[in-house]
Amino acid sequence: MTILKLLIVSLLVSQIFAVGADVLCSDTQCTTPGNCPTPPTSTPALSWGNGLGAGRCAIKSCPLSGTSITGTSDIYCQSCPGTPNGSNQAVFANTAGNACVASSATCGNSRPANTWTDADCLICNGNTAQYANAYNSGCQATIPLPGTDVSCTGTGCASPANCPTPPTSSLPLSWVTGSGAGKCAINACPPSGTSITGATDLYCQSCPGTPNGSNQAVFANIAGNTCVASTATCGNSRAANTWTDADCLACNGNTAQYAKADKSGCQANPIPGADVSCTGTGCVSPANCPTPPTSTLTLSWVTGSGAGKCAINTCPKSGTSITGVTDLYCQSCPGTPSGNIQAVFANTAGNACVASTGTCGNSRNINTWTNADCLACNGTTNQYAKSDKSGCQSTAPSSAQSSSNSMIILSSVLFLVTFLF
Repeated sequence: MTILKLLIVSLLVSQIFAVGADVLCSDTQCTTPGNCPTPPTSTPALSWGNGLGAGRCAIKSCPLSGTSITGTSDIYCQSCPGTPNGSNQAVFANTAGNACVASSATCGNSRPANTWTDADCLICNGNTAQYANAYNSGCQATIPLPGTDVSCTGTGCASPANCPTPPTSSLPLSWVTGSGAGKCAINACPPSGTSITGATDLYCQSCPGTPNGSNQAVFANIAGNTCVASTATCGNSRAANTWTDADCLACNGNTAQYAKADKSGCQANPIPGADVSCTGTGCVSPANCPTPPTSTLTLSWVTGSGAGKCAINTCPKSGTSITGVTDLYCQSCPGTPSGNIQAVFANTAGNACVASTGTCGNSRNINTWTNADCLACNGTTNQYAKSDKSGCQSTAPSSAQSSSNSMIILSSVLFLVTFLF
């Protein structure tokens, strides 16, 4: 009877204080801090001891299932495994570090790349990040969604037979069956800023970049490393003579950011202004040509295309802030016309080229001012022509002023008639 009691006690002790399985720490001195990872915090306290095998270590006493622990590690879990799941042993610490779980691989950073599954994500993270992302490179809280549906060629989404080869990236991109009948989509669009090479228009339509206003970024740039908000494709199938400075910049960056004069393509250097005649010989400023306006662009006079002609090196885009414009500058870089009137004169403020019928300056022909020209040259500060058209004023000429002028003329006529007869 005494022997039976001792056996029962021995079995109970072995269940409560089961020695962990042998593991390899970084050194055979298992009790020396730093050789084995710090054991989890638990009640009773856990500690490492020498294992049964030579040079092996083991947790001296594995806690009972359900015991609260924090700070688990993979090596701890190999010594004190949790509850297995089928053939998967629970020898890996979960992300929270409070349990040993039956994942197919570690839940930590040393896991082989692109091996995450929904099952492992749920086991390692619980329901906070229970879905593997589309590239199997990590876990996320929501079900991964593919890119936008597009139409490839033929039947199916095989690449490159039907869909173009997807870009190369640190993430494994591929074409999958889309949600619509006969449609295809990229398996999942990479986060913004992800490095890619080999982007195509079709890829960009499935995974657009950052839009620019109403322009969606559904075209691959020339370098094939991003999707850009061009108004049309950057490739050879673009409609003829449709290039703009904005599209050239979007498609090429600053290597060829200016549209050619006929809009047939892009070039590295801006188009100069129209030819004008400065004084003397050459285009030096201010000796021959007037000082160019001040702008965010560096404006200067250059030799024009015609003999003895000069031109502004590049005309700023509409809306660019400038100061110090002159008539000659405006003739090289006209503003927006008004009907058939070209905007080749500098306004009074010197910050725009306006569509006046004559110069806004002192060299204007006398008595030629109109309300339209006053408004164009001065804005609303002096938008009305004087009665004799000799200049502009802020208020409209009064009817009394007109009547007075009429009376003067009438009186003069009557005097002449009286004098003659």
